[in-house]
Amino acid sequence: MDFKRAAAVATIEEEDGFWKEVVDAFFEDFMALFFPEAHAGIDWEAGFLFRDKELPKLELDDEEGPRIVDKLVEVQLLSGDSRLILVHVEVQSNRDPDFTRRMFVYHYRLRAKHELPVANFAVFADLDPAWRPNRFEEETLGTHVHLSYSTVKLLDFRAEEEELSTSDNLFAVLVLAVLKAQETSGKTEQDMLERADWKLRTVRSLYERRVPRAKIRRLLKFVDWIVRLPEDLGNQVFVELEKIEKVNNMAYVTSFERIGIKRGMEKGMKMGLEKGLEQGLEQGRLASSRENIIDVLESRFGTVTDSVRDTIQGLSDIDHCKKLLREAVRASSMEDFEAKLEDHL
Repeated sequence: MDFKRAAAVATIEEEDGFWKEVVDAFFEDFMALFFPEAHAGIDWEAGFLFRDKELPKLELDDEEGPRIVDKLVEVQLLSGDSRLILVHVEVQSNRDPDFTRRMFVYHYRLRAKHELPVANFAVFADLDPAWRPNRFEEETLGTHVHLSYSTVKLLDFRAEEEELSTSDNLFAVLVLAVLKAQETSGKTEQDMLERADWKLRTVRSLYERRVPRAKIRRLLKFVDWIVRLPEDLGNQVFVELEKIEKVNNMAYVTSFERIGIKRGMEKGMKMGLEKGLEQGLEQGRLASSRENIIDVLESRFGTVTDSVRDTIQGLSDIDHCKKLLREAVRASSMEDFEAKLEDHL
């Protein structure tokens, strides 16, 4: 069994994509777990709007080339003036000597561009317990510049793993997944067995806690992404997960899409049908895109009517699905999404 291959470190692009997706899917839980005081000051019933995808990207020219803001969210406060603010979230997975300056530049450029107050938050996912940059300071001839921002270190949560495992906050599962991936990065057989056991225990726990099906599927998609297994062991875990799903009368699909795609590819190769294989993969991506829309709607609004579900399942263009997924994330209500759905038909 190729343990080294299975536990390969994710590329920067993969890790960046992982964090952006999980913050998109569980933003309120993310803020509640990492920044509870800030979470308590936000009017969540008023909704929130991701601004990073619809506005021009903020570029910073430095020695490493252009950078973009990780996540930018518009929220409304509970304070008397109920003003809107922009929340800038930065996730850093490695030491960066220029990090504090970069946070300062993000802050003043965002403030000047949008003419709104800006709150900065940083999550450190690196393995250096001593690296905790939380302020930028500069003084020139009596002029003082100072920016402090809120930070959390994932390593600190290792002492709270028991509490995280029983937390009602679903983002805790994702933190545990990152910690487990870090703890079992030795690429040995024992490391991989520990990962497999943790995945199964996590799934059972989610069902025992009666977490809604849509949220479980979203969570496990990310868990599978970060806590990787060798193919043979992954297949064994998949069989056990199918048993758990059968007992709970739910169809498990999302989090092991990679296994399904690989099986489809192998089948297509054996048949020698390159065109058929291509079409099969395209259909798999399309089916996944439809499910993602439904998952987001169920996570945000609880239920999806049969008519909306049927309309989404009838979509036949991936680009169209991507647009509707963004609408599902931004919609203020189910009715708002249904109106957008009609506009896209």
